[in-house]
Amino acid sequence: MRQGALMDRIGGNDAPTDPGAASANDSALAPVPLQTDGFWDAPNVPSNAYGSVERPSTHAALPKQLGKFPFWRSDVDLINTLESMYEAAAETGMKAFETEGALAESP
Repeated sequence: MRQGALMDRIGGNDAPTDPGAASANDSALAPVPLQTDGFWDAPNVPSNAYGSVERPSTHAALPKQLGKFPFWRSDVDLINTLESMYEAAAETGMKAFETEGALAESP
């Protein structure tokens, strides 16, 4: 049985099985033209747009909350590995953020 016939049979097919058949929604699916005129000329972002930016007090908080990963087959502890990666990512992110701020403030 083909996929289209199966979907028709179980009532899960929104599209007709005939690929040549036109749909009433075809005009709604047409791509919208991009308006990029004002993108590059946008005003500078205010310095307080990001709010308070600080390093997280706990690294890998979500994986720690989720607990032990089921079916983990390594001798290396996943949470400890993720924690060091999160810490490195936080450090890299803060450096990038601080560099961006320094570049924005320079004349």
